[in-house]
Amino acid sequence: MKHKSGFVSIIGYPNAGKSTLVNALVGEKLSIVNAKVQTTRDRILGIYNSENYQIVFSDTPGIIDPKYKLQKKMMSYVMSSFLDSDLVVYVFDSNSNKSIVGKIKDILLELKVPLLIVINKIDLINQQKVEDIMKSLKSDFLDSDVIPISAKNVYWQSNTILYLKRANRYFPAIDSILNANEIPEDFRYLAVIESGLENVRSPSGASGIWQIMKSTAREYGIEVNRDIDERYNLEIATQFACDYLNKAFEEFNNWTIAAASYNMGINGMRSNLKKQNVESYYDLNLNKETSRYIFRILAIKTIFENPKKYGFNIRSKDLYQPLSYKYIHVNNTINNLYEFSEKKNINYQTLKFYNPWLRSSRLPDASRKLYKIKLPN
Repeated sequence: MKHKSGFVSIIGYPNAGKSTLVNALVGEKLSIVNAKVQTTRDRILGIYNSENYQIVFSDTPGIIDPKYKLQKKMMSYVMSSFLDSDLVVYVFDSNSNKSIVGKIKDILLELKVPLLIVINKIDLINQQKVEDIMKSLKSDFLDSDVIPISAKNVYWQSNTILYLKRANRYFPAIDSILNANEIPEDFRYLAVIESGLENVRSPSGASGIWQIMKSTAREYGIEVNRDIDERYNLEIATQFACDYLNKAFEEFNNWTIAAASYNMGINGMRSNLKKQNVESYYDLNLNKETSRYIFRILAIKTIFENPKKYGFNIRSKDLYQPLSYKYIHVNNTINNLYEFSEKKNINYQTLKFYNPWLRSSRLPDASRKLYKIKLPN
């Protein structure tokens, strides 16, 4: 099949949800999303790649009547986007009173490329209003398709698609360690809600797929320093989670409470149970995050066990495959990981991809600790 590519310009009034839609289509938080008008002041390009096609999305500033030089420059970006587009998407804010009128309506009607009108924020209005808006727009733009969406919800759907794709790569390793430690397999979903199965760092400093704080990591013997951070080692971090959850289960004799304690801490959970004189998580009055914690796990579990039922139709070939690798054992300092990679016939980028716990370009090992480094097969 011939590979195809195209440019799509996304336009509309300020705060219509253009940036949210671009983020949803690309699957990344690329464009700024803010209630403040004119947050986007230049054209922002996002690229979606597939096996047979590539789409370049152009997020443009909100359409206004320019009063000063900066606004005129911003509107020039909008107008220039029409010139190199294969498709124009107009985002219509269904929750505002702004209609497509005047000069912008004339421009849209005279476009030489297809126009798609997206009615956004339908989650904020009733169905009758959605139908009335669609009828009005279809009468004004007879040759254009009009579709209703909620870009905000589309973004979360695209995130869930990524969770499902990553799970195919990481669940086998996670499940193996959970089973070896006699932890219920459903705890795999705890990692999903903690990090989305990414090696991310939270604003509070929790890091890795299991979102471990530095102080907690060191308490459990996990190495964290400038060069090495084993919170980013999937196997070591998952073993930590098992140790923590088994300790919590010994304390509370209840897996639900043990799971909730992963969010608020064993001491915090113990204190709340004692003060409120209850035994069930569901009877506790907790902070907002911990109150929602178990239900988020249950929601993800429900979707993962039957994704097609909830609109997630992902082909097997689109799932991220488990990594194929071998271990080499190292118990001495490696001063230059660039050279080490070259000697192993891989590049530095590949070394870091397989071993995200290596945080710098060297591996110090004065104590002759044994490290296991993954290399691709």
